[in-house]
Amino acid sequence: MKQRGFAFLPFLLGNWQLIGMALGAIVVFGYYQRCEYVKRDRDQIIASLKVAAAENEKRVKVAIAQAKKDKENVDNENLRLRKSNTALARSLRDHRAASGVLSGVPAPAKRPDLACFSRADYERAFGQLDKGLSELAEICDQRTIDLDTGKTWIQQVK
Repeated sequence: MKQRGFAFLPFLLGNWQLIGMALGAIVVFGYYQRCEYVKRDRDQIIASLKVAAAENEKRVKVAIAQAKKDKENVDNENLRLRKSNTALARSLRDHRAASGVLSGVPAPAKRPDLACFSRADYERAFGQLDKGLSELAEICDQRTIDLDTGKTWIQQVK
């Protein structure tokens, strides 16, 4: 009776180089397939990143354009408010100067030592004081407008 289970053993022992080459080819083919899979996966990741970067760039461009538009609108509003404030301050100052704010000297003066002898000098000094205080108030108003404009712009940016 013949044994059948190990009949291929002499074939294996006689062709060990052929079997080694076949196993090596299988390993190389498996490694090649793995490399191809990694390349495809890498290419997909790169493509998705490029799409995401393009979308992000579009969003950033839109956001920058909107921020520029908002700043331009706020700057125009600031300019309008400054011009309006300057015109109002000028008209109030001119109105006070033309109206003769100082009252006349009463006839029965209780303290003649405090009386002003040069009415023109007194009115000129008062006019200079009024002009200086008006300019100071105008500068303060301009700074207030600038701060309010900055607050408005920051709220729009957020």
